[in-house]
Amino acid sequence: MLKHLFPFMDADGGATGAASTQDGGTGTAAQTDIMQAGSAQEGADELKTGMDVKSEAQKIADAMVAKKLKGMPSKEEIAEYRKWKDEQRTEAERLADIQNKAAQALSAAEEREAKASAMIAAAEAGIRPEHIDDAVILAMARVDDDTSIEDAVAKIVQANPSWKAGTNLPKMGGNPAEDEQEKRKPPILI
Repeated sequence: MLKHLFPFMDADGGATGAASTQDGGTGTAAQTDIMQAGSAQEGADELKTGMDVKSEAQKIADAMVAKKLKGMPSKEEIAEYRKWKDEQRTEAERLADIQNKAAQALSAAEEREAKASAMIAAAEAGIRPEHIDDAVILAMARVDDDTSIEDAVAKIVQANPSWKAGTNLPKMGGNPAEDEQEKRKPPILI
């Protein structure tokens, strides 16, 4: 750092290119004071620990939060304001609010019922348990006024035959020699 501030100084703190006090030159007290001040600052930076920095940062953050919250109302004042505001509403507004909440609850119940129906239809169609969620999502996307959930599930099973329980698909890859050995084995009679 000192090298950038004092380009005439070398790494040891001695002067370069100019006569130093040891060489019989005129070193000033101001240069010595500046060098000592720079060394002291570097030492002070090294002495700060992580905890000092954290506590100082926390103090600054607390001061900023306190400044922001200075004009804000308390929790009690906010609760009183909401109570007062609710008292100012008319009976029609209260009833409309209750009706909206009931409509939302009805919509959520209908959605759960439709999903349950789709899961039942998927299970009845013979879809494997690990694929039922996927089949339900796809079937619910296909349901409309003309298509029932059962028809949608049937289309999903037709499009994805590997999802149906008990379906054995031909092997992909593998060892052809093992396949020949399996064909030659006599059937096991129980």
